[in-house]
Amino acid sequence: MSFHNLSISVLKVGRQLAGSSAVAAFFYAFIATIATGCLKEEDPVIPTRSGDVITRTVEMTPQYRYQIFYNLAQDSIVQRNQKWDWDLAFEATANGTIVRLNSAKYMLSSQLPTEDFAAVRDTNGFFRNRRWEATNTPDTLTLGSALNNKKVYWIDRGYDENGDQMPFVKLQFESVDNQKYRFKIARIGQLDAPEVYEITKDPSVNYVHFSFNTNQKVKVEPIKENWDIEFTQYMFTFFDPYTPYLVTGVLLNPNQTTAAVDSTTGFNKIDRAFAQNMKLTAQSDAIGYTWKGFSLDNQAYKINSHYTYVIKNSKGIYYKLRFISFFDAFGRRGYPQFEYQKL
Repeated sequence: MSFHNLSISVLKVGRQLAGSSAVAAFFYAFIATIATGCLKEEDPVIPTRSGDVITRTVEMTPQYRYQIFYNLAQDSIVQRNQKWDWDLAFEATANGTIVRLNSAKYMLSSQLPTEDFAAVRDTNGFFRNRRWEATNTPDTLTLGSALNNKKVYWIDRGYDENGDQMPFVKLQFESVDNQKYRFKIARIGQLDAPEVYEITKDPSVNYVHFSFNTNQKVKVEPIKENWDIEFTQYMFTFFDPYTPYLVTGVLLNPNQTTAAVDSTTGFNKIDRAFAQNMKLTAQSDAIGYTWKGFSLDNQAYKINSHYTYVIKNSKGIYYKLRFISFFDAFGRRGYPQFEYQKL
């Protein structure tokens, strides 16, 4: 019997890419630019040459410690952080108002039916009213918009690197404008000592991040034009029973990056023409975690290497990618190995 990857790292949640040829390329690019410039409402033709097949491994570790941002064109990790480094993510554009939880830590929240911050003294009813952010139910943002939102929230900070429950925090938004967010918190045991913070927006990234550990803005995400995919844990809702689980997989850069999966054609047969005819989606988990499965009978992961993912980045370049392993040389999980090619 096979079961989708319910991340073993739920820990205690069970309780948790010269010469004349270059001149020719420039020439064809120049001609294409002139030709397409005469056509209205047409996308420009972008001359491209398929690249070599590249094989790489990223080191998330067996505890899925790291969130890793990858640039396919540069064939490089552009940034990585420990998943416990942050708690809240604030939408960073001038018009942005959305605030998200760090689902990699299994964070939850509960909105209270009051705007009286001081009156909230306990977490009674939290479990019954708890909400979580899952990639397959993107409409269930637990905090949502900070604009005109004065409700009080309890925040379950999830689990630390030892698998221990982190202390609850009480949260209320005070304001948001085109430059910053302002909010206040109070901690269990210090409810009469609220703390007020401001976090400045940065439109060069999708989100700016804040840590309840350091009470500061922390650098997590790279400049949004500099990455394509993120290797991370995240929450996924299973419906039978209705339960949030931590899974380990790949999310898309929300900045104009799209993808789709093909399970029948085969990696070697997919070319640019094929990719251009695929219906791509911007859903964050379009790659997701199902490139692997977990067998309860064998207590082992199986890689679905027949799944080929086509990715179109913010610059309009297509890639194909498939996973070939989830283990290092010592058989330890948490080391996704993949191969990809520019189309």
